[in-house]
Amino acid sequence: MKKVLSIVLVALLLVSTTVIAVSAESRSWFEDGMISVKEAVQLYNEANETKIETHRYYFQVPNGKNGPVGVDESNPDTYGKKAPSWFHEFEDEEGVTRTSDCALYWWGCLDGPNCEDLDVPWGDGGWVGYLVEKDEAGVYYADVPASVTTIIWNNGINGGMDDTLPIYFLAAQSVNIGSEYYDPGESPLYPEGVESFDNMVYIIDPDKVSISDYSLKQTCGGEWYFYYGNGCYGTVKGGEEDIEKNCINPDHDHSAPTYKLGDVNGDTVVDVVDATIIQKACASLIELNDIQKLAANVCGNGVDNISVMDATRIQKFCAHICNLDGSEPWIDPEGK
Repeated sequence: MKKVLSIVLVALLLVSTTVIAVSAESRSWFEDGMISVKEAVQLYNEANETKIETHRYYFQVPNGKNGPVGVDESNPDTYGKKAPSWFHEFEDEEGVTRTSDCALYWWGCLDGPNCEDLDVPWGDGGWVGYLVEKDEAGVYYADVPASVTTIIWNNGINGGMDDTLPIYFLAAQSVNIGSEYYDPGESPLYPEGVESFDNMVYIIDPDKVSISDYSLKQTCGGEWYFYYGNGCYGTVKGGEEDIEKNCINPDHDHSAPTYKLGDVNGDTVVDVVDATIIQKACASLIELNDIQKLAANVCGNGVDNISVMDATRIQKFCAHICNLDGSEPWIDPEGK
């Protein structure tokens, strides 16, 4: 029954967006009086002496440089390209320079607080909605009432209805996103379904970016993914246990770094030059990068404990006294 009601509400929403867009007061990320999702929930809890259940939803804002690329060869507008940037700098109606960012709008409260009865601007409090928060990786998130069925991420710009103004075309938003769950078979990525999108991240798919026939503004579709933190996401629940295998963020490279033990300067040869570089690092004359530390750790005491012992080991190796692991007699690694 809940799913049916959600579908009905989404349908009603499609009809109501025109009214919202026309009547809403112009807002932007930095407008005075705009409150955050966190503040809205807190105000409701205090007013009703309760603590409503919330779900945390994440969102990676397109910046023209991150995320997946379009793979639909039949669409030359998106093929091989990343989703266009949502970030813009603009002047408001008073000539104040503002910067777009990210905001969240929602509606459809089922089995929870009545949207219309709240004293704070809740689901229908005005476009563009509420301020959200950002994690250390720059991924946005908000703790939304669990009863909410539909959300829209946007760049905090209400472009208005006057297409002669520069701000009109700066507005960008997601499609109406169902924020409850997937039934089995509903999404090809999750054949068995997903019970809740709590702690999942919504990623824009360039092949689902379109220009609204009605508003001529950017509207972006995408998909839910399990969020592993630090900007990593994938289709495997609990995938943070094996990030290298499960993170599908195309901007991340989790493969093991390649290096040759003892070859600190990366010239493929282990010689006294490498020992000298370690000695200089120990004397604080230079700093080793992460790959150099891995290569310098010939004694196995850890990358944070590189010392002259590692340099001495390399010198002995070059003098054919011992191997890099300290064992004797020396064995030619080239087999000569």
